[in-house]
Amino acid sequence: MTKMFGHLRRRILSLLLLLSGAACMASGSAHFARFFNVSLPYAANEVEQVWQDRQGMVWLITRQGVFTYDGYSTRKITGGSFWTAAALNRDILILGGDDGLRFLDIRSERLCNPLGNVPQTGEVRVVVMSGGVLYAGTKSNGLFSFDTRRRLWQRYMVPGGKDNIIYAIRPVGNGVYIGHLKGLSFMDGRGNIRDTGIHDNVYSIDIDRRRRCLWVGTEHGLLHRSLVDGKTARALSGSTYNHPLVLPDGNLLVASEYGMLVFNPESGSRRTVSHDVSSPLYSLPSNRINSFFRDRLGNIWISTDHGAAFARQADPFEYTRIVDMIRSNEGNTFTNVLETADGEKWLGGENGILHVTRRGCRWFRVGSGLKKNMIRHIYEDRDHDIWIATDASIARYDRQADRFDYFTLTGSDGRNSDWAYALYEDDRRRLWVATYMGGLYVVDKKALLRSGGTYRMLRSPFGKDAELVSTAYRLVPDGSGHLWTYTGKGLVSIDTRSFRVSLRRKMFLDGMTVARGSVWIDVQGRLYRYEMASGRYTDTGFSVDDGMIYAFVNENARVWMSTSEGLFYIDLHDNTVHSSGKPEYRFTAGTYVGADRSICWGGQDVVARQRISDGRNSRDVDVYVTGISVDGRAVGGIVPRFATDIRLGGRKNISIFLSTYDYGNGSSEVLWYRLGDGSRWMPLAAGTNSIALPALPGGACELYVSAGPRSGSVRKYTLWVPYPWYRQWWAWLLYLLSSSSLVYAVFSFYRRRAQQELRERERENAIALTEQKMDFFVEMSHEVKTPLSLIIAPLEKLLSETTNARFRGKLRSIHGNAMRLSDIINRILDFKRMEVEGDDRILDSHVDFVSLVGNCVREFSDRARDRQVSLSFHSSVETLWMDVDIVKIQSVVRNLLSNAAKYVDDRTGRITVSVGTGQGCATVSVADNGPGVPAGELRRIFYKYYKGDSQHDGTGLGLAVARKYVELHGGTIAAENAGGLRVTFSIPVGEAGYGLSGDGSRTGDADGRPTVLVVDDNHDMVDFLKSALNENYRAMVAYSGEEAMEHVAATVPDIIITDQMMPGMDGTELCRRLRHNHATADTPIIMLTAKDDQTTELKSISCGADVFIPKPFNLQKLQLHMVQLLRRKASIVKSAHIVSIAEEGQGRIETVNDDERLMTEIMKAINSNMSSEEFNVSRLCELIGIEQKQLYRKMKLLTGQTPVSFIREQRLKRAAMLLGQGQLTVSEVMYQVGFSSLSYFNKCFTGMYKVSPKEYKGS
Repeated sequence: MTKMFGHLRRRILSLLLLLSGAACMASGSAHFARFFNVSLPYAANEVEQVWQDRQGMVWLITRQGVFTYDGYSTRKITGGSFWTAAALNRDILILGGDDGLRFLDIRSERLCNPLGNVPQTGEVRVVVMSGGVLYAGTKSNGLFSFDTRRRLWQRYMVPGGKDNIIYAIRPVGNGVYIGHLKGLSFMDGRGNIRDTGIHDNVYSIDIDRRRRCLWVGTEHGLLHRSLVDGKTARALSGSTYNHPLVLPDGNLLVASEYGMLVFNPESGSRRTVSHDVSSPLYSLPSNRINSFFRDRLGNIWISTDHGAAFARQADPFEYTRIVDMIRSNEGNTFTNVLETADGEKWLGGENGILHVTRRGCRWFRVGSGLKKNMIRHIYEDRDHDIWIATDASIARYDRQADRFDYFTLTGSDGRNSDWAYALYEDDRRRLWVATYMGGLYVVDKKALLRSGGTYRMLRSPFGKDAELVSTAYRLVPDGSGHLWTYTGKGLVSIDTRSFRVSLRRKMFLDGMTVARGSVWIDVQGRLYRYEMASGRYTDTGFSVDDGMIYAFVNENARVWMSTSEGLFYIDLHDNTVHSSGKPEYRFTAGTYVGADRSICWGGQDVVARQRISDGRNSRDVDVYVTGISVDGRAVGGIVPRFATDIRLGGRKNISIFLSTYDYGNGSSEVLWYRLGDGSRWMPLAAGTNSIALPALPGGACELYVSAGPRSGSVRKYTLWVPYPWYRQWWAWLLYLLSSSSLVYAVFSFYRRRAQQELRERERENAIALTEQKMDFFVEMSHEVKTPLSLIIAPLEKLLSETTNARFRGKLRSIHGNAMRLSDIINRILDFKRMEVEGDDRILDSHVDFVSLVGNCVREFSDRARDRQVSLSFHSSVETLWMDVDIVKIQSVVRNLLSNAAKYVDDRTGRITVSVGTGQGCATVSVADNGPGVPAGELRRIFYKYYKGDSQHDGTGLGLAVARKYVELHGGTIAAENAGGLRVTFSIPVGEAGYGLSGDGSRTGDADGRPTVLVVDDNHDMVDFLKSALNENYRAMVAYSGEEAMEHVAATVPDIIITDQMMPGMDGTELCRRLRHNHATADTPIIMLTAKDDQTTELKSISCGADVFIPKPFNLQKLQLHMVQLLRRKASIVKSAHIVSIAEEGQGRIETVNDDERLMTEIMKAINSNMSSEEFNVSRLCELIGIEQKQLYRKMKLLTGQTPVSFIREQRLKRAAMLLGQGQLTVSEVMYQVGFSSLSYFNKCFTGMYKVSPKEYKGS
């Protein structure tokens, strides 16, 4: 039990020392209470030495290589097994290890050899650089020195020779002390080595200039050797004391077998610091210490066999956990901290209040002197009494009884002070008590103390403003007789003399403090300033994003803020906010202790003491870029901290690592950066040093780094970021080439378009001229064709009637010349069609193809006979009836014959025309024995204007016209060299039959002849047609369109032949009126015209003409067209009659032929057996006496339907009729028409009428 209380007293004493500052050693001395370990790979944990370069980077010399440490992370520079290191100059680090001497360029972080030929030293244990001379102590090869000025190496042997190991070298004056396995030696300036009288193993030497002595660490103690008289004395004995280091305060650090010894030579006091297993993160890594090192900021670095650690020389914080202060595992989050005038500390929070005195510590809470654990405010009045505001009203501490006495205040309205939030005593000894929803109480303190615990305030001094302060959270005096508070209404000031209450600003506040005429206000983590004199309310620009401000502490010319992002202070000289880092704990309350210039902070389960320094006089800290990585890979080729221009290997996922090498700040350090001059400074989170940039634009990017936005030290780095691929030089070259190509293409396009427009204008002019010519030719053709028709038609009639051979020969000659004249006219019109209108329509006529070709051949017989050219015609079939455009086929054959005749010689020429059939086509071949066509030009002969050689005249259009007309018929044309040129074209036969007659059955009126109406303004043409057609037709004549309409009104003809060009009503208008006349709407119309152009033809067809025949015309061709048109009309009438039979049923329509009689029998059978389900096609065939296949063909021909579908359609039509009468149900109708399945009946009926039977009946 005694041991337990002794331990508790020691803990309390530690807290008292912490809070009072008595634990602080002399200025500049480290406390060695906490060590910060440096993380290294496990294999490299054996650290032999720590060294710091001129920038401040710490280098760790280990048995597994050399590492750097920037205060945040370590990085391996080179491998190897090293013992020691020293600086050769500002940029070269000397390394001594198992392989001798090595040199490292710290600017490139690569091994180098600045000394040239370095001797083989063997294993080097210690290197020292002094006065331009390098000293290297080895394991067995003695001492080496190198004079950098003379560039001279020298070697010295120490006592013991190769059996000796040199551990330490310390230059003093003109000589060097050498510590080795055999003792301590001294080498003078001439290289003479002498014994100093110390023969114990010497491991280290340090010079103490203040005491003018050497401290020598040996195997069996620590020796003191005077530099004045050379005497040696033992300072410590009984153990191995090694690596002495003189601290600025005069104390020594010595490595012992038990860890680190802090030794004061004058007083003899010593304190051992060892590895603490209870706090491994903040204790020595190991008790086996290899060396000490003091950096430029006074931090002490310790190298051990299990890593390295350092103790901060000026750690501003000293922490004490509650668990180390009291015998309890319960915690407390402190919300109020108070130091009294006599130095006592009161720490209040959510779980009671701690009272710390020199005698001890007591914890007041529920069950231990408190009614409620929540402490809202701790206040020391003018009599130095302690008052607390709690959730159980207010209480006063009774020192003599060591207890709290509670007081309950009530008002005239029945409210009380149970939830007290703040206390204040004014200069009239009145106590002000702020509550939540209980009002603001002002009571005489003496009267309150005499009340016995209950005090009633009869009247509120605030009158009508009492409600304004019914809830008040803080009472902060401003030193001028005013209290500032924040209430549920906003910011309020109260005059303590007149009790005047002023609502300064309606707002919601989270916290506030008053300093130097301003109220500093926290609103949800954002800091505002309210100036008391002017009432101006401004945003300071400071905010805690996604956090809050916990507490304000006033300290002289600064206001400190504890926030969720760390500590900040407001400099009241210029009202600016500065970061002070991020401590290890969050502080929720604090108080300034002016006696030792510190702040006592309270947080969750911890108390901390922060030593305050004048921030305005502190030095500016430099910030360096210590590393850069792109996409997780370090930027190679440079050491960023020594460069100002840094070229990156990429532009995305860039991490930039910073450091100040101010190892004393650690996790509280806040670093700032900005990208580009003039941009806003951005802080990193306290304790972090990595700038993460997702992406940077290509080119130069300026990076500025600093320890603060207003720091006097700003470093600038230029980051050269590679451009994305689309901004690389080759991309720009590609853009240039593309742009040039585009410009050239645009220029070429506009130039070609201008040329094209010029050609188009020239073509339009040529077309206009050609159209004028064609118009002239068309007009002339009209004048020529009409008389030519009157010549050709009678000639053909005479040829067919004359039996005199001699006379027939002359008539044939006249007829041939007339046809040649017609051919010339047709060629002119063909040229017009090809060049202007594009004759793409086929006007089919059913003709004998063999005769058509033969007639064309006979037209050339006279010309061939005159030139004595052999012209022969052969056909493999006698007749071949086909539907072709007669004019176009004639043009094809004539062009081929004309082309052949052009290239054969007189008297020896031979032209053969053959007609054949095969593969469903009719084939015509025209062969000659001319020179033929070169093989490479065979395909070109069918192009327009191709003329081959220029020896023969021609336009080059004939074969092109032939190819076009053949292709319009769906055929092909080709040429080959076969003893000359052979041109063959093929046209599909279609539905034509071989050997079919061109004579069709006639349809007519009662006397057996159809009626034809001939309309033409030319009387000769009318007389000729009437005479030519009178044998087979009953002809009526009219000489104008108006006269024709009068004839039609009286008698409807079977067919009408009309001229197109007539005065008054022309043929086109006549056709239109005939088609709008019900009587002649279906009457066939043939248009005869000398105006043979496509526009006229299309116009005639669109107005209703069935056949368009240009003049001069072939009479036989005209008669064939008439027969076909009358036959087609009769077929239509017949089909309509059959359909009428099918629609009306038998017995109602008179039948006139076998097909109609058959249809009548079919309808009779269907109607008689419709209600029978067994009635089908087989039964129908039995009833009418016809085979099933023959019935199928007939039905398909007459109705377009199969017998099955026809029977079903008749059933459904009968069903629709019965449903429409509405007398039968759907089921009854179904059985009436022979259906047995209702679903099938519905399906069939819906498919035909698009509605169900039920819906049809309802409609």
